Amino acid sequence: MLIKTLKRVVLLFLFSTTIFSCESSDDTLDTSGELLGDWELVSYINEGSTSTNFQGTPINYTFSGKAINIDYVLTFSENPNKAITENSSFDFEIISSFDGTSTTETSTINNINAEAEWSRDGNVLTFSEDFGSFDTSDLVLEDKLSANPEYIIEKLTATTLVLTTGVSEQVSDSGFDVDISVDLRLEFTRI
Repeated sequence: MLIKTLKRVVLLFLFSTTIFSCESSDDTLDTSGELLGDWELVSYINEGSTSTNFQGTPINYTFSGKAINIDYVLTFSENPNKAITENSSFDFEIISSFDGTSTTETSTINNINAEAEWSRDGNVLTFSEDFGSFDTSDLVLEDKLSANPEYIIEKLTATTLVLTTGVSEQVSDSGFDVDISVDLRLEFTRI
């Protein structure tokens, strides 16, 4: 039951940050390119962990994931500054480890539709709100986690956009307080 709860928390978190979530900025990064236009998602990877206590026993769960079968385009426009994706999808493969046992699961995320305002300050890209709705056959928790609306632009050239973020949060579910930490990296190619 607890492991199922941890997996649900992780899946919700990953899905809720599918579209965007940042920690710090580094002005030495190559971010000289133009953000406006259409960007195709070519890589979505993350690593993270959860931890909780169950009757005094620490329980740790680690995971890494990546998107496969990606059909996702993000469009940045200005006046007004909007970030939009429509009818996008991908499969998400997650490898998790608990108590020395690893498992691999794949979930389909489809019908991703989102629109949010965006702003940029140096290499920090901020969205006005949680960005996205989607369909999935997997059971996820609702309203347990918040997505961070900021990303670090690690690279922005004429052809490549790389965004990263890191999120740490504590959520409660089924009587457990779960600490979750995730680092996310998204890479796009201009189309």
